[in-house]
Amino acid sequence: MTTVATTDAPDEPVFARSPLPPAERERILHHLNPYRRPDIGSTTMAQPFEEQVRRTPDAEAVVSEDASLTYAELNTRANQLAWLLRSAGARPGTFVAVSMERSVDLMVALYAVAKSGAAYVPIDPELPDARMAFMLEDSAPVAVLVERTTRPRVPEGSGLVLAVDQDGERWAGEPTNDLPPEPGNHLIHMLYTSGTTGRPKAVAYPVDGALADTYWLHSRYPYGPEDTVLLKTSYGFDVSIWEIFWPLYCGARVAICPPGAHRDPVRLRDFIDQHQVTGMFMVPTMMQPFYDHTSRGSCPSLRRVFCGGEPVTPRVRDGFHERFDAELVNCCGPTELGCVAETVLAVEPNAPVMIGSPPEHRRVYILDDNLEPTPIGVAGELFVGGEVGIAQGYHRRPALSAERFLADPFTDQPGARMYRTGDLCRYREDGVLEHLGRIGRQVKVRGVRIELAEIEAVLAEHDDVSQCVVTVVPDRDAEIAAFVTAAPGRSVSAAALLSHAATLLPTAMHPSTVTVVSQIPTFVHGKVDISALLSQIDRTGGADTLPLVPPANAIEEQVARIFCEILGRDAVSVTDSFFALGGHSLLVFKLIELCTTQFQVDLSVRDVLANLTVRDLAGTIARLSPSEATP
Repeated sequence: MTTVATTDAPDEPVFARSPLPPAERERILHHLNPYRRPDIGSTTMAQPFEEQVRRTPDAEAVVSEDASLTYAELNTRANQLAWLLRSAGARPGTFVAVSMERSVDLMVALYAVAKSGAAYVPIDPELPDARMAFMLEDSAPVAVLVERTTRPRVPEGSGLVLAVDQDGERWAGEPTNDLPPEPGNHLIHMLYTSGTTGRPKAVAYPVDGALADTYWLHSRYPYGPEDTVLLKTSYGFDVSIWEIFWPLYCGARVAICPPGAHRDPVRLRDFIDQHQVTGMFMVPTMMQPFYDHTSRGSCPSLRRVFCGGEPVTPRVRDGFHERFDAELVNCCGPTELGCVAETVLAVEPNAPVMIGSPPEHRRVYILDDNLEPTPIGVAGELFVGGEVGIAQGYHRRPALSAERFLADPFTDQPGARMYRTGDLCRYREDGVLEHLGRIGRQVKVRGVRIELAEIEAVLAEHDDVSQCVVTVVPDRDAEIAAFVTAAPGRSVSAAALLSHAATLLPTAMHPSTVTVVSQIPTFVHGKVDISALLSQIDRTGGADTLPLVPPANAIEEQVARIFCEILGRDAVSVTDSFFALGGHSLLVFKLIELCTTQFQVDLSVRDVLANLTVRDLAGTIARLSPSEATP
């Protein structure tokens, strides 16, 4: 059939017509992909909550270790703050930055921003100062919402700064009634993700998409007044919407996981039991540490666990069903748009895990290099479109937006677009999507999307570096390996580069190793020979060639033992960097857990990243609790 068509039009490119027979093309584009425009009915994420407030004002809405609020109390506090934000200029098309730990006050802040019509910009308190400053300058928020502990980190000149836990008297006199929603193109948030240029790119996501995803998920996996949903995910991660907003649309309760507890499997398990949590979200990489502290019948209140951010492996699936009498839901979807979800059933061991069928409010295409649909069973790139729920693009990055957000050629709807995900997928015969990996150099590490080029750009900024290549070590997905050559006339210190990266990049993007090589090996055609680089990997960072500096006191001795336990070493020098010794970002959380247990101090990720040697970390522990920091 294709041959006849080409013969009838000899001047037309071969790829201009679909290689698929019309019937198969129709099946793939429409029957496997039924689209129905969703009916949203709200312009802010707060409106469905306000409707629930009128139904159950006295029901408990949020609870933490030390506070709780009813639906009416949360609504009143959020309204008063929202009126103040609106008077400061918060409305559709503007941004409000939020830099707070998980707490009842954080819920008040996020609902207040939603009510004002502005979009919130999450700034994790654990981010390096330089990255925080960039995000504030780039987003130009009309206000910055903080708390007492994070206020000092906001650079001067950032505009109106309000500490939600301290400055309540500033909005105590504001009205308590709901704000009338303003017309406009409402956004729910703007999230910064890894970018190829060495600076993060910001994705502005619309309210209609967030609500469409939430309503669709609720139709398949409903919550009700009997449910308690765990707020554990960072609010800088797009799926946190399902923990922050969704439960309060249907009378459920949100239990706020204490800061730091999400990294401690024992505390997490006990918190789930204490508050009888029925629903939660977890990144697959974090499942295994959680499994290590649970057994068959653990957390009996759990009814459903959503898992996503990276592929759900058969091992994760099988380990889940061995331990919990609950439903496991595999979620897949980039920040730029919503999700696809599929219940993961207990099947034969090692069977592949599917990512489900397209939601009805999305158009999902598997396309070849010519942007034509691939046959059933044939891999191609995943594109997602629809009239609602596609991000507006990348903030102040028109060229990149044009590259990733394309006109949708498969619908006659004016202005319809589709997003190029970079995911390699295929349709199975039953219409279920199977994820086969990533295209290009974007990777997922513990649920965080990372452009390896951004890490390369940051390391290449260092004066001692001439060239840099960054990759993920096969079969060790938590390990990011960097390879560098020295600039002419200079020598490169792996430890110095690891410290340099720690001051500019989020924790998940820190290289585990830096290997200094004489040259970057390439193939004949000029492409980098990754295998040749990996054969030279140095997990010591040069540390093993230096004299061993022994501990000088009891605290240093115990911290050194913790380093050895985590890194599998017999001995370490108290002047060696944790990363230079082979540590990586996932092991930072283990280091925090063991030091917190051993010394009874409250260590943060920032404390560790600023004190990567045994000596420096021991000094920080002593300063945090001089009277108690003894082994």
